[in-house]
Amino acid sequence: MSKDLDAHAWLKYAEEDLDVAELLLKSGFHRHALFWVEQASEKTLKVYLIAYYVKELDNILNRCKDLGISDEDIKTLEELRNKVNEFRNPKTFRHICEGKGIKKVNELFYTYLKAISHPLIRRVLIVSSDIRRKMSVNNRYEKVFREVEKQIGEAIKSIQISSVLRCEEHNAFYIVQKFQGIEGRAGSVRGAILNIVQEEQRKYKGDKIAEQAVLDCRHAYLAFLDSITAMLYLELHAYLCQCFEITRYPGGRESPKDVLKDLPQIIVLLRKNLERVKRLVEQYRQEVSETLKIS
Repeated sequence: MSKDLDAHAWLKYAEEDLDVAELLLKSGFHRHALFWVEQASEKTLKVYLIAYYVKELDNILNRCKDLGISDEDIKTLEELRNKVNEFRNPKTFRHICEGKGIKKVNELFYTYLKAISHPLIRRVLIVSSDIRRKMSVNNRYEKVFREVEKQIGEAIKSIQISSVLRCEEHNAFYIVQKFQGIEGRAGSVRGAILNIVQEEQRKYKGDKIAEQAVLDCRHAYLAFLDSITAMLYLELHAYLCQCFEITRYPGGRESPKDVLKDLPQIIVLLRKNLERVKRLVEQYRQEVSETLKIS
């Protein structure tokens, strides 16, 4: 975990920001509610990028040569790693989408989509160092893991991560509809993963090695799904930032009415992503703890 960011504290503040936003909405302070919605979105994404995703990128880059990934794809990943690293220090971090920041967010988002399109890179994303260790010492573990992985991989394809949102070109209603669709697809994939795992657990009941392989596959794929979906929220944040900046100081334009109308739904979406990032951070914490025990 990054020393310059207490992930749990930042997520707690993000949750409180959303609570305050809801209270302000009910009291009629719409512009102020929008302020705290943007703040919650920013804190959640900073935690995701700094406390979780940068670790995944390090893991990928460390294994690129072993997997025979091309120089072009390695360059893409290094570019993504450098962009994420710009957000590392919370004390000097400015709004992700302030001024030229919107361009950086879009570059980060598009680079991410390009990076995860490579099948070998995707494989690294879903196999942690602990799983690789288990595979190296037990052939049965690897065989069962790969069998479950193949089934789950088909389910993962149903989430359309390549559907790029150009939030600056649409209104709040369109954005909300898009992200509700994303959440719906993510929920369907999550359900499919859990169903497959449940069936495999029944199949291998009593076989400790196989049961562990099934559980590890579940954890890895659920984290992969959460990571994909969390990254998509950069696009929603880019949209919120544009609305936030025009109402930030006196004399600016009024908050767009469509945004204020759909702010309750946006808050619901941000709460879902907050819980998603909590899961990722907690899983990473557990993996670090297990690694320390082994070493």
